[in-house]
Amino acid sequence: MQKFDTKGFRTWIEIDTAAIKHNYTLLRNLLSPHTKFMAVVKSNAYGHYLHDFALEIEKIGADWIGVDSIVEGIALREQGIKIPILVLGYTLPERIEEAANADITLSVATFETLEAVSRLDTKISIHI
Repeated sequence: MQKFDTKGFRTWIEIDTAAIKHNYTLLRNLLSPHTKFMAVVKSNAYGHYLHDFALEIEKIGADWIGVDSIVEGIALREQGIKIPILVLGYTLPERIEEAANADITLSVATFETLEAVSRLDTKISIHI
């Protein structure tokens, strides 16, 4: 995780990567080995730096990463995240092909989105 000089700041956030690993391991051990684990890092990992947290949770062993938007998903792909990404929020139809090209799975909750997906020439994974 990033290190910042906290001198002069009244408040700051410190992220303990050992605690992330501990929490992941604790939750993972409650699940069947056949169950996939998705770490939700949407909305900038709730203020804890989307990219840093995603890299850490990928390294630890999460199977999926959940994000809020295609913007977050694309940013993670551009920063080297390799594991599957699911966009939990709405994706504008004009951004669907971009998601397909980046191998990002989309949530589909409207007929408009489903129709846009069906018109694609490119393969895309969706979650309905």
